[in-house]
Amino acid sequence: MTDKQEFLLKWLGDAFFEMGAFTTSKNSQNLILGKGGFFCEEKISNNDRFFYIKEFYRPKYYYYYPEILLEVQKQDVELALSQFKALEINVEKDENYDEIFRDDFKDLKSLLDDHFKKAVLVSSEKIKVNNIQESKRKIISKAISTDIGTPYGIWMNGYGIIGSTPEILFECHENKIHTFALAGTAKKGDEKKLLDSSKDKKEHNLVIDNIVQSLSPFCSNVTTAETIVAPFFKMIHLKTDICGDLKNNLIIDDLINNLSPTAALGGYPKLEATKFLENTRYSKQFPNRFFGSVFGFNDQDTHRALVMIRNIQLMGDEIIIESGVGIIKESEFEHELNEIKLKRETVKEMFL
Repeated sequence: MTDKQEFLLKWLGDAFFEMGAFTTSKNSQNLILGKGGFFCEEKISNNDRFFYIKEFYRPKYYYYYPEILLEVQKQDVELALSQFKALEINVEKDENYDEIFRDDFKDLKSLLDDHFKKAVLVSSEKIKVNNIQESKRKIISKAISTDIGTPYGIWMNGYGIIGSTPEILFECHENKIHTFALAGTAKKGDEKKLLDSSKDKKEHNLVIDNIVQSLSPFCSNVTTAETIVAPFFKMIHLKTDICGDLKNNLIIDDLINNLSPTAALGGYPKLEATKFLENTRYSKQFPNRFFGSVFGFNDQDTHRALVMIRNIQLMGDEIIIESGVGIIKESEFEHELNEIKLKRETVKEMFL
């Protein structure tokens, strides 16, 4: 064992799994890890290196200031955590909320028109396990070791959200911002079908329009690239890159609040969609939502905010897997339910 491996094995001990966070650095070859420290609901003005998550429906943030921050090569952390990937997750029972999704789908379809064009409904699966601490170690190690998307995670006080997302909300560097529209999903192998789908193209174009409109107060010279098909594990998505020049005196929180949730996770128009989603049967049963909102790490040079999808949530002794699907007038229930299940099964295969 090398000195580096010995150091990492010691560093990635009980304290890290008790309270910690991680994501990749801007070059994606390194991981930024945090452990210890504390969470709070206000920024500390003299500390500019922190993790955070935001609630989905409200501009409420939870900031994590680790006691120790470490940046290290991703492959070294993978090796140090490899022992946990083989742990078994002992399931006691599982249940899903697809019947609630069915009822919410019917309600939404009756309201969609030429003004209220889209909303993203969510369903979930809840899995109770009898070895949550071992399960957490496995999920964290598998998320860190994945080469799919951008891995991220944060956990404390009996709650955690850990995954790897195909979607960034934005990345700012110097006076430039980069983001993209990601909407429209199919199984890998159905690339032509996805590109030819009028329903998926309509949904995707709503997301592009929403992002461009949301960026306009903060940017000049906003440009969109050609729409392509982007792979993510066994799925594919329609993706369109969007870039702009940032105006001076940018306040990051204002940018986040204006962009999130985008039409890819909320709906279009934003206010109507959010109001509807807050009153769905699903939201009334699960009002405190982080899925689909924002995870970020802030430092001096770069600010990158991720959209929290393709994740596992840990609550007490339960594992929660949420997935969403965009509904427009042309949507058909069985097709949208199958997409919900595809995303859920993808998460299971990646992390459990």
